[in-house]
Formats: sequence, C-alpha cells, structure tokens
Amino acid sequence: MIVVFSEIDDSVFALDSSMHVVAGWPYEPSTPLVRRQPPLNPDGITCSSLAIPAMGRDGSTYMPLQARNATTGGNLVAIGPNGRVAPGWPMELRRPGAEFWSVVVGADGTAYALAIEPEGGNASSATILAIAPDSTVLWSTTIIESS
Repeated sequence: MIVVFSEIDDSVFALDSSMHVVAGWPYEPSTPLVRRQPPLNPDGITCSSLAIPAMGRDGSTYMPLQARNATTGGNLVAIGPNGRVAPGWPMELRRPGAEFWSVVVGADGTAYALAIEPEGGNASSATILAIAPDSTVLWSTTIIESS
C-alpha cells in the first residue's frame, strides 16, 4: 500500500500495487496535516514543510494534524488499512500552539512522535513521546527547552 498526500489537498489516499484507491479511502482529516514552521532566521528566511506521516507494519498510517481549534494543540491520528480512524485515536496535545512535527513507527508498532510546545514568550520545548498502538503514552522525555 502506498499513502499519497499533498500540500494542496487535505485528502489522503491509499493506493494498492495496481495504483487503484484502496477500499475505505480516501481519508478526509478534520484538520490539515501539520506544516512545520521553524522560526525565521536572521535573514528572514523560513523553510516550512509538511510533517510526514509514518506507516506501521500493520498498515496503519500515523498523521500529525493541525489543532482543531485555537484552545487545543495539534493531534496525531492513526488510520487503519481500511481508511478508518483506529480505536483510541486521535491523541491531542493540550497546550494551544503545540504540534507534532515528526512521527516514526517501530517494529513493535510503537509510534515515536516529536511534540513542539510553546513555553511562553519566544521559548519552546521539544518532547519525544512513545505511543502504543491503542494511543496510550508509554513514556515521554523532554529533549530541548529553549528560553
């Protein structure tokens, strides 16, 4: 299965080996994929890009999505091979302005996600979360706190 997404359309498609859309797809997320926006460098140049979804061995696709409103953070959703949201998902960050910037999936199905969260002023933190296939957070560790 191949997962296809774009910066110009929110729909996410799964294609089989003959390039036909898999039954149950496309997935229509309630919010767009996260567009990572690092701070401007001294020259005023920025390089934003989509947070790339990851696929698990079981065919589930993990997608970092933008916040559903201004009072919450972004969310991470697991979509099963059938194009439906997996039980227990999505999981949502609580802080407004927080986003998942990256996700990878281990051989055992654990998703490892990088959450960037505002800390007030221009400060932010980066935390790695290990998330079980049922969306339970197994552990988290903050790796960067800027001031």
